[in-house]
Order: sequence, then structure tokens, then C-alpha cells
Amino acid sequence: MNPFGFAKVCHFELSCRGLGSDPDLDVFRAFYKLNRSGSWYTFKVRNKHACC
Repeated sequence: MNPFGFAKVCHFELSCRGLGSDPDLDVFRAFYKLNRSGSWYTFKVRNKHACC
């Protein structure tokens, strides 16, 4: 995984814990989608106008 993608995962986890809830994969997938960047994988922000 790309280091920037790993940073997004960590930021999401810390944000969830800061709000007093457990990180949830379904919620993470509502904000990010898996993207290939060369030989690395990272996460790209989903379309902001898409409905969860």
C-alpha cells in the first residue's frame, strides 16, 4: 500500500475513535475507493456528490 493510502486509513481510524465510535469498513468505503497508482495501491476520495 502506498504510504499516503496508509495515512488515510490511520486518519480515518483516529477520527472515528475521536468521535467515540469504532472504525467501520462500510463507512470507510463510503468515503474512499481503492485506486492503483503505478505498482502501488492507494485510496482515492469518492465523488462528493454521491449519496451514501
